[in-house]
Amino acid sequence: QVLADVEDSAELPGLAGMKAVVVDGFTDFTPTQLAILHRICRRLGVLITLPYQDDTRRRMWHWTDRTRQRIEETFQQDVECITLPGREGRFREVWDRLFDFEASPTALPAGWKLLSAPDAAAEVAAVARRIKRLLIDDGDGRIAVLARSLDTYRPHIERLFAASDIPLAAAPKPLTDVPILQFLLDVAALQPDWPCRAVLRVLGNSYFRPQALGAFGPREVAAAQMLIREGNVIGGREAYAQAAERLARRAASRRLEDDEEDFTLGPLRIDPPQLDAAVRLLEALFNLAETAGTPVGLQGLIDAMELSQAACHAGSTACIARDLRALEQLTTALRELPQEAAALEPLRRALDSVMCPAERSESLVDVLDVLDARTMRYDHVFLLGLSEGLFPQMFAESALISEANRQAWRQRGAMLDIRGDLTAREMLLFYLAVSRADKTLTVSFQACQNTGRFAAPSSFLLNLADTVGGGTVFQADGNFETIPPGPFIPPANQIATVPDALNAALGGLFNPQVDPCGEATAWAVTCVPETLRRSVAGLVARNRRYVRGACDSFDGRISDPHLLETLASRFGSAVFSAHQLNTYGQCPWQFFARYVLHLEPLTEPQRHLEPVTRGQFVHNVLFLLMSRLRDHKGGPFCLGDCTEEELCEALAQAVETAGGNYTTTRVAYPMLWEIQTQQMHADLRRVLLRQRQNNPQVRHLYFELDFGTERENSQACDPASRHQTVDIQTPAGTVRLCGRIDRVDEVAAGSEPALRVVDYKTGQLPNQKDIEAGRSLQLPLYTEVVEQWFHRRCVGGVFEQVLNGKDVCFPPRTARGDDRDFAQRRTDILRRIGQCIEGMVGGRFDALPTHKCPGYCPYRRICHYSPARSQIKLPEESAS
Repeated sequence: QVLADVEDSAELPGLAGMKAVVVDGFTDFTPTQLAILHRICRRLGVLITLPYQDDTRRRMWHWTDRTRQRIEETFQQDVECITLPGREGRFREVWDRLFDFEASPTALPAGWKLLSAPDAAAEVAAVARRIKRLLIDDGDGRIAVLARSLDTYRPHIERLFAASDIPLAAAPKPLTDVPILQFLLDVAALQPDWPCRAVLRVLGNSYFRPQALGAFGPREVAAAQMLIREGNVIGGREAYAQAAERLARRAASRRLEDDEEDFTLGPLRIDPPQLDAAVRLLEALFNLAETAGTPVGLQGLIDAMELSQAACHAGSTACIARDLRALEQLTTALRELPQEAAALEPLRRALDSVMCPAERSESLVDVLDVLDARTMRYDHVFLLGLSEGLFPQMFAESALISEANRQAWRQRGAMLDIRGDLTAREMLLFYLAVSRADKTLTVSFQACQNTGRFAAPSSFLLNLADTVGGGTVFQADGNFETIPPGPFIPPANQIATVPDALNAALGGLFNPQVDPCGEATAWAVTCVPETLRRSVAGLVARNRRYVRGACDSFDGRISDPHLLETLASRFGSAVFSAHQLNTYGQCPWQFFARYVLHLEPLTEPQRHLEPVTRGQFVHNVLFLLMSRLRDHKGGPFCLGDCTEEELCEALAQAVETAGGNYTTTRVAYPMLWEIQTQQMHADLRRVLLRQRQNNPQVRHLYFELDFGTERENSQACDPASRHQTVDIQTPAGTVRLCGRIDRVDEVAAGSEPALRVVDYKTGQLPNQKDIEAGRSLQLPLYTEVVEQWFHRRCVGGVFEQVLNGKDVCFPPRTARGDDRDFAQRRTDILRRIGQCIEGMVGGRFDALPTHKCPGYCPYRRICHYSPARSQIKLPEESAS
């Protein structure tokens, strides 16, 4: 309608000063587009180009033939058809026979190669090697790398071409893929829920500049992070200030006890003013995030967060330039967007379509998809991805219209494309791709899928091979190459990267045929001597470890006198707790990270009550309950001697006393804490009454029995505790232990009573196999400690799940009557422990025979013992 209104005007809108319009007509025109071109041609000259040839390949020319017919119907007498002569070239006879199933084969032209690769990376690496050789031999030739879709190949091309030192123009990326704009959008996305993980991600980002928000620095940022973690903040703007108040109350209560101004938040020691500064930092960040709901607000956030200055500290000059280009492009895009307030997600989707300009750089190779390269010509063309499903692309059925419906509606006159039409479009694209080459044409396909299954070459590739007599012709003339899977050393004339040259030098040391003239070795000695030295040293060490003989430094044995002296001073007189050795039994790396490197996992905020808080609360309740009952009975007592009312009343008082401190200083969600306290109270009451009924004659002697430690609150341990360590004699030497035993009972065992150790658990119980294998060491160690301390026989121990009444015993219930079997089992475990300590002192670091890294390991991100590999067998005769 607009064109009809201005048809008689002197000038058409948007075409002032133009004399002609040239249109590439590969894609099909809609009726509206043809109408626009028809009206333009009445004022200007219009030239439309179509790839078309009048021959027997009617299916391949289906789309352009239909487009030509529609153009003639629209323009009628205003159109003139000009047929250009066919393009001449080395591969002309191949092009003319492509998809002509009746034509006879032609001779294989020179310069044609076929590659079979195991995956996309090997395919691109092979192409990069050939391109580098072409740049050396034919520096003036124009080179193109084509693919049906570059989504899969672009990352491999950028990485491997850079490794081969082949200049390549970078591709533009969406603004939302640039890290500095991802940080900006993360800040804007904090509202309205203010989730803790999003806030931590912003605070830990390298683009975050605390000085932009006020007089803040790294210490305030660290304090804000620990405030979120230790305060267990999940989300909600008010929750951050409430957590700070709760932590301040906890600090005030500790200052009254310890008379210290500062206190600890995780690994940090901070004072109250720093905690207040952390709260002000978070408030300033939240105030800025609230203003980012419009394009103007987002632009203001860029300035307020000083992102331009932050970009200048990004590291490399390429990263700095990329960030500054992205900020400039974002500023331009924000001016063009509507300025009214909108949700962040539509704004993010709008920015997805805005591209960040690529850096300007020299490029010796064009990397294009076949649609963009259809009008270009090159001396050398490399066509990638000719596997089934990649070229031609697979077409999925529409969710609304199936192929059967399309064909049925088309028979009734509806203009709908069927699947065969889409294949015809792919045929034309393939024809245009292979016809871009003038001198050489290299086609390649992947022999394997991403899943590892065999992949077939594309039907288009097979048809291309049929034009010259089939794939056997390639193999006979030596133009077909299969690239083997895995690392390999290319021929000397195809080495294009430093790793390839280094591999050839190392391979030549073992196989003279790899480097017959020693050129690669001479190059490595001259150009990368340190890398060669390290590689050779690693090969020597690996070979030495598999040679029989005494353990030496290659097996992990330390022989340096100074190191041995340091180890002896560190571990020879060290005091180990049962928990430390228990950690070593489960995972040596966790022991090394926690007790040698002193690494501690950061607390993760969570909605439910922390397991540590639940465990501490239950331990405190049971200590208060048992101590009160012992004082009331005048000494060791049995639950069977207590009435049900007496037991329940003492439990209620213990819960009330233990819960008061948590409610005021430690709990992030008081209502949740009250509900869970009631549940734990009910669970403890049920379990204690069951124990009173089932084991009425068991006498309870000691509670929270400390040895070798000095607790901050001495009132929370048994009066029988002592500061001296307990020295355990093992077949491999003496081990000094410290720790805390939750409870010691007296049970009937034969002619005279014996002691039994009880360890409370609120989480998962260790299983019997872990105890027998030496991965769970608390009960064997505590039984030995009790025997040496009180000079009385100890008949074992039990892990007691105090909230549901389950337990795990050592020794098992079926073996309790056999003291000799129990003593032998404990001796075997103590012998292994002694060997571990002896190995630490001797510099061998021998591990226990079997290790199992628990799935809840807090060091699982850096631990070598993955939970998926549940058990790792270590060599018995050598160090690990």
